[in-house]
Amino acid sequence: MTKTPENPSDRREKALEMLKKQIADQRARLDPKLLKLAAQAASLSQKPASARNEGLVPYDRSAAAETIRLFLKSHPDAKGFEKELMDLIRRGQH
Repeated sequence: MTKTPENPSDRREKALEMLKKQIADQRARLDPKLLKLAAQAASLSQKPASARNEGLVPYDRSAAAETIRLFLKSHPDAKGFEKELMDLIRRGQH
């Protein structure tokens, strides 16, 4: 028996349905709070830089760095915490 070839639009529709199902499955596994944060981040990323900074409180970088240094001085696992903190900072910069 020969199989009749599928119509390209039928294959596309099947692929879209599969993709929609995969997306729904992934969403079902995620924390709703995380989804809300992701939606807010996506929305914020579409705004111009000036609008993104509205409502943010400016801070003194050198004072913040000094605060971290003092905290690390007294932290029981300063080396481990410092490494973890630096990893988080590096990931945030990329």
